[in-house]
Amino acid sequence: MDNKITKAAAGGVASDAGSATAEELELINTYTRRTLTAGEVYVFTVVLCDNDVDRDGERFTVESLFALEKLFVGKTGIFDHNPSAKNQTARIISCKVENVASRTTATGDEYFCLKARAYLPRTEGNSELIAALDSGIVLTERVKPTAESSAAASLQSHTTHMNGALSRFPLRRTRA
Repeated sequence: MDNKITKAAAGGVASDAGSATAEELELINTYTRRTLTAGEVYVFTVVLCDNDVDRDGERFTVESLFALEKLFVGKTGIFDHNPSAKNQTARIISCKVENVASRTTATGDEYFCLKARAYLPRTEGNSELIAALDSGIVLTERVKPTAESSAAASLQSHTTHMNGALSRFPLRRTRA
């Protein structure tokens, strides 16, 4: 992926949640043991992190967002704080850094976020989760390393099977 910045609308549930494009279905099937159809997967958008100040007074640099853009593709996600393999629910198929022109950060800077497209299989077991995602009851998890601990270690607690890739990246999170 290149470092092209895309302008997008802010927040909310994506209107494209649920349906996979042909290109997304091709990406999804690179991770599956058999070819899945569009009707067998639920695809949604999640904002993983941004350059705005969080409740701890920290934020990602825009450069770090671009570094993470490349690292998250193919990683699985969880919807709780227990990073067990049995809690893997969705897989990220693409990421991109977006500039939201209508929004600024708490410090007055341009707002950038890292958005991902992820999928999960449409199964009986996932039907309640899909309904909760669509209704806005379940909010997707965001990445939040802290300045006091290793950014890589904190990120690894929110994703699985990172194999140390993040520890080789200089993820800079700054105090506001």
